[in-house]
Amino acid sequence: MFTDLKNYFKSFLVLAVGMFFWPTMVDVFSAGSPKMRIFFMSWNSAIFPLAFLFSFGSAVIGAIIVYKGKRSENVLAEANEKDRFWNEDDMIEEIKSVFYKVQNAWENNNVEYIKDYATPSFLNSFKELLKNKNDDSHIVDRIEISEIEVIGCQEFLDKKEDKFEGYIKGSFATSTINPATNEPVKKDFSELYYFVRIDNDWILNAIDYKIGIWDILSIKNICE
Repeated sequence: MFTDLKNYFKSFLVLAVGMFFWPTMVDVFSAGSPKMRIFFMSWNSAIFPLAFLFSFGSAVIGAIIVYKGKRSENVLAEANEKDRFWNEDDMIEEIKSVFYKVQNAWENNNVEYIKDYATPSFLNSFKELLKNKNDDSHIVDRIEISEIEVIGCQEFLDKKEDKFEGYIKGSFATSTINPATNEPVKKDFSELYYFVRIDNDWILNAIDYKIGIWDILSIKNICE
């Protein structure tokens, strides 16, 4: 779960640890130069607290991400026991289905493809995106989905308040051709799909196309 985000923090942690040892290594290699030794010793003293904070912060945030993933699984299982509407497999299929409907609407410049699957507020925002669309730079093809997860569940006593968030990751072929291979250049993507419950249907309410760590941390898992 959250493969790309966790890998990011692993890399970040490795970088932070490397910051601890890099000045010492340089200091050893510059043993013949007193000026260089003084410079790197000063640099090491200045960067040490920062590296510690980065390392500690990365570990804490990484732990929160893992916790949220596990919490989501537990809440979903609990909600499903009370209400079969919270079926994880069905929700993942809904994310996938709506994702492709959104792609069709985008490629055909027509919100009719998603009018029955999205809220009025999302349809209005999507129409604005279509108006500002640059056809040449937004052609996508050969979409490959590598990961779909339900990462947030908010199950309330009032079913009208039910919501969930889906994480989807993959790649697509752009209209740009790689001259070395004569193949389309692939581009990775990761998005958050926000769904709300209307009667007994999950309806798309928003899409976050640029996921930040705070977007993940702000997602809640609730079961009343």
